[in-house]
Amino acid sequence: MANFMDFNVQISEKQSLAKTLAMAAKLGYSVAAVNHCAPSIDSIHAIPLPETLKVDAETLKNIMAGTKKFRQLSRFSTIMEDVAQLQKLNTPEIQAFDLVAVQPLTEKIFHVAVSSLKIDIITVDVTQKLPYPIKRPLINVALERGIYFEIQYSPAIRDSTSRKYMIANAQTLIREQAKAAITTNCQSLLLHSESRKITKSTVGVVHKTKLEEKDKWIIEQNSANSKNKSESRLTDSESRKTDIKTDNNSKSVKRVLDGRQSDDITEVKKLKLDFKCMEANGIKSDVIK
Repeated sequence: MANFMDFNVQISEKQSLAKTLAMAAKLGYSVAAVNHCAPSIDSIHAIPLPETLKVDAETLKNIMAGTKKFRQLSRFSTIMEDVAQLQKLNTPEIQAFDLVAVQPLTEKIFHVAVSSLKIDIITVDVTQKLPYPIKRPLINVALERGIYFEIQYSPAIRDSTSRKYMIANAQTLIREQAKAAITTNCQSLLLHSESRKITKSTVGVVHKTKLEEKDKWIIEQNSANSKNKSESRLTDSESRKTDIKTDNNSKSVKRVLDGRQSDDITEVKKLKLDFKCMEANGIKSDVIK
């Protein structure tokens, strides 16, 4: 069953945000990312570091009883129009966020974002005419790197003009990916963001009994993968045993047939020898030799 996720929960008052996250969990979302938006990369100092889970354990227990676990992620989003700002994306303050999203305002920034930036999401403002063309080959380059495009559809409900631009621009990006946009694509994006954060880090070993509650999903995922591999190995082993048994049966049948053939040849030779003895003694036989 697909896991539904929302990677753009707008930050607001603390109490309101907690209610929003609780509602997301109640509606069946397994992951929600709180979006910290910066008008420009230069205003990073105004962005607080990622906070821990805002929904208290008791609330989650009541909402998620007997269902999946709920995870809260942090996200940093900004708008970029100057190439000189690109290096600031590599600062520890920004890379500490679980997800990093960029909205390029120029074609040059878009090319760099697609090909080399350490980000997870490219946001496209589809409610107005795009300042540069988005070509399919560039989209494929981003997808191969594990980067996904985000279409914010909420502005489209405001007026007909925004809706018209959204539909026209979205057709460039989407090809039969409506459900994948909130399920499998989100899961792939999440894995990419985690790999981005550990690319240049050291490896630490922690016993599974000492893992924090928010990290125990890793054990469950590994257990599921191990179970699938074990079942696959068992199936392969049974298949090999069946092949060996069939081969042995074939060899046994061949040995029996070879034995019968050998006995028949011996009988023929013995019969011919009897004929020769009879002729030597002057006894004629009508048996055809």
